[in-house]
Amino acid sequence: MHNEKRMIRDFVRGAGLGCLSLGIVACHAGERPSAFPANAVWIEKMAVDGRWRSFGTNDPPEVKSAFRVMSGTHRLDFAYGPVPQIGDASIRLRSQLEGVDPSWRESPGNGMRWTIRFQNQKGDVLGFKDFEACGDSPGWKGDVQRSLFTARRAEAEVPAGATKFYLMLVSGGPAVTLGVMVVDDVKVTHAIRKEVLFASDFEVGVRKGTPAGDPVGWYRGGMNRDLLRMIVFEGAKTNHALGVFDNSVKSFGEWATEIPIQDRVKSGEKLLLEWKELYSIGGGSHYTVGYGRVMPGRYLFKVQALDPLSGEVLGDDSLSFYIPTPFWKMPWFLVACAAGAAFLIGWIVRFITRQRWKRRVERLEWQRAVERERTRIARDIHDDLGTNITRVGLLSQSIRQYAGPDSPVLEFAEEIGQTAREMMQTMAEIVWAVNPVYDTLDGLASFLGRFAQKFMGVTGIRYRQVIPTDLPDVMVSAEVRHNLFLAFKEALNNVAKHSAAQLVVLSIALDDRGLTLSIKDDGCGFEQAGPKHGNGLSNMVSRLAALGGACDVKSKPGEGTEVCITILRERLSSENFRVKEERHGKEG
Repeated sequence: MHNEKRMIRDFVRGAGLGCLSLGIVACHAGERPSAFPANAVWIEKMAVDGRWRSFGTNDPPEVKSAFRVMSGTHRLDFAYGPVPQIGDASIRLRSQLEGVDPSWRESPGNGMRWTIRFQNQKGDVLGFKDFEACGDSPGWKGDVQRSLFTARRAEAEVPAGATKFYLMLVSGGPAVTLGVMVVDDVKVTHAIRKEVLFASDFEVGVRKGTPAGDPVGWYRGGMNRDLLRMIVFEGAKTNHALGVFDNSVKSFGEWATEIPIQDRVKSGEKLLLEWKELYSIGGGSHYTVGYGRVMPGRYLFKVQALDPLSGEVLGDDSLSFYIPTPFWKMPWFLVACAAGAAFLIGWIVRFITRQRWKRRVERLEWQRAVERERTRIARDIHDDLGTNITRVGLLSQSIRQYAGPDSPVLEFAEEIGQTAREMMQTMAEIVWAVNPVYDTLDGLASFLGRFAQKFMGVTGIRYRQVIPTDLPDVMVSAEVRHNLFLAFKEALNNVAKHSAAQLVVLSIALDDRGLTLSIKDDGCGFEQAGPKHGNGLSNMVSRLAALGGACDVKSKPGEGTEVCITILRERLSSENFRVKEERHGKEG
């Protein structure tokens, strides 16, 4: 309050209220006001997301700059207007938010209008079209004499029942419109027929050489007709134009002319309007401008007070403020988030890896325990059961030694010895299947080769094997070895019983698909489409299918037989090809 009183006192001392009155009169005469304070305009208040803060007319920049805005994106509103000390003097205002507005923004909603209005015979308004102008025209140079005209064209449709239309140059709908607008060389033609309905270059009229002149056909209207002038351009005797010089926020004026169109233009047809214009137009009152979603950054909101007619700057005010960037968008926060994310990902990867290794160790420990148990069972079978079977064989031999040559006990003793030998062979097969020492592809191939050689040696059939010497160290589970051996044994038994072969060839191969075991003979063969004999082949097929393998039999009469057994690679071992190094604590 003290600052405002001091400003008013200084203003009265320096200029005087009488000078202010003279300044206002001078405005109406088209001259610049002679007595304005340095800060003729001020930013009254600012709102952030609807919360207002007011400023005094004499607040220094550092006080306004202390205005703080919370971080983030906000809606901003600014209220500004002329300072109270200028009284009723009219000034034109404009604003700009640097960083958002590319140029000065004229006060909103305050433009002059070039209007065409259609009426019927009774004078009822049937329709109109406004061509508004605001700001500075492209050819504006600061005053009318130095500025250049801009040509404009527009169309308007004639409503039904229209018998005449008015052309009007209006200084503004709201009275607060201030500025200058000048038009020249007005012409209205029929858009289709090109018939000229009206044309005026304002060269004919009363007192045409003075601002108070009236062009033929045009009349003055509005609240203040002194705002309307005829323009005579310097150095040109025949260049007159129609102008509005509005320097009052309390009144407005308008030029108008009436053109009858009855029987000349039908409803629905279009008129082509052509004219030349130059202008500098704004508003002079209290305004509020808003900006939605203003991003973080440094901004400067500026307002200027201009002379309503010349556009000379009479005063200005500004407000600088800063909208901080939210911490979650700051570089350090993003770096911290990236580091935290990297740490979290690393911790998760480490945790998952540790869990996998833990499960793997547990699985290997469980396997080690199972292998120890299998080893124990194989050892017990071999030591205990093998010893007892051997003893049975020895007892049968003792019986044969002590019995007479014709004793009926000899036949039973021989049968007991044969059974003991068969049990010993079966026990050896069981021990081989159970003992984890033989859980390798090389162990499987060696055992099958020895068994086939021994089995074929008894039958008298020649035997040959094709087994690579560098088989990979691939693990083969006990279940696969056992079932594969039973199928292999069944195939050899079929050869011995039914083939009448002279030669049997055993082939073992390992590729990316899996393990292939082939038993091929040169015997009599058989017709595969004929009746099935026995359950041997069907048992082999079902046994191998349970392992995820296959048994393919190829045979023709007189061309021998080939049994091809295939086990998929991933089914060879429950541990998916564990190598020996992974078998901790393997026992021999």
